[in-house]
Amino acid sequence: MQLEYACYNIDINEDEVKKNIQNAVQYNPYCISIHPYSLSSAKALIPDKIKLSCAIDYPMGLTDVSTRNQIVQQVAKNNQVNIIDLNIPSKLIVNRKYDKFREDIKLNSETCKQHNVELRYVLEYRIFSHEILAKLCQILKTFEINHVFPASGFLLDDINDNIIAAKYLMAKSDIKVICNGNVWTKQQMENVRKSGVSGLRVSNIPSLELATKNNAF
Repeated sequence: MQLEYACYNIDINEDEVKKNIQNAVQYNPYCISIHPYSLSSAKALIPDKIKLSCAIDYPMGLTDVSTRNQIVQQVAKNNQVNIIDLNIPSKLIVNRKYDKFREDIKLNSETCKQHNVELRYVLEYRIFSHEILAKLCQILKTFEINHVFPASGFLLDDINDNIIAAKYLMAKSDIKVICNGNVWTKQQMENVRKSGVSGLRVSNIPSLELATKNNAF
């Protein structure tokens, strides 16, 4: 099970982003994820042994298919990142346009494969039902997308609710799920460990420290 750190704060400046990344690197997470506009300043701070991920169309996935792919192309080229975490296109899902969703996956999957970048999709169980998300996971699996997140982490979330959503998606689609919610107690860490998820992504340093010190990963 892998431990990840996301620096998605929209209320901090680039110096603060750098400080957060420097602090996170000390705990040697599997991956650090940032916004596209922080790539140039943050990339030099992350050692090669830690994967660099970029969040695209965060947090609500409201950009059209073509524009999303243009951003993916821009980020994926020139070995800027190892992973792209792409929020599901929410308006397509709301209107049940699954063929357009397949088009989105195909375009971005081909782009990422061309540049040797892993593509993962970010769901949102706070907005969509578990049943709809399970259907999306089944579609993603047909395009060899193997990892998803049950939520963006932008909305108010609880790690236990996140685990419930993750376990449902794993059971219904056999996809690998990475929980993303902050943890504050050893019991919460134990709940994550016992859930069978592939990993945990946290968005603050205290949670990262707790996971590391308790040898959870």
